Amino acid sequence: MMHRYACTVAYNGAGYEGWQSQTRGTSIQEKIEEILNRITEQKINIIASGRTDAGVSASAQVFMFDTDKEMSARKWMGAMNGFLPADIHIMDCREVDPVLFHARYNVRWKKYVYRINTGPYDVFTKDTAYQCPVNWMLRQ
Repeated sequence: MMHRYACTVAYNGAGYEGWQSQTRGTSIQEKIEEILNRITEQKINIIASGRTDAGVSASAQVFMFDTDKEMSARKWMGAMNGFLPADIHIMDCREVDPVLFHARYNVRWKKYVYRINTGPYDVFTKDTAYQCPVNWMLRQ
């Protein structure tokens, strides 16, 4: 019997060429599919609710996969997290009705956050915010 799972993943995209599989470089999709293939010993393709570009992170990206392997959603989540690198983490996994749920076609909203530091260079946000070269001392 085929099962469909919907998963929510968070990832730091700094070391990846984006979400979608690429001919060059490594993608988030490839990393997750590699783990699912290892767990199931089958070729598993995942479908996401959207994509991100190279270097872009996500805090709640939804994807789905179909498998005939019997395992609880909680065990799927634990198994994936046990093999994934530290910069990719499955936050939630649920079994869903394959007729009623599709990760790409059932999207209701997406939220994009752009972080721009217009103040002095910040060593604590240098990897997560654009450091805008504005002379902030002139504004004070």
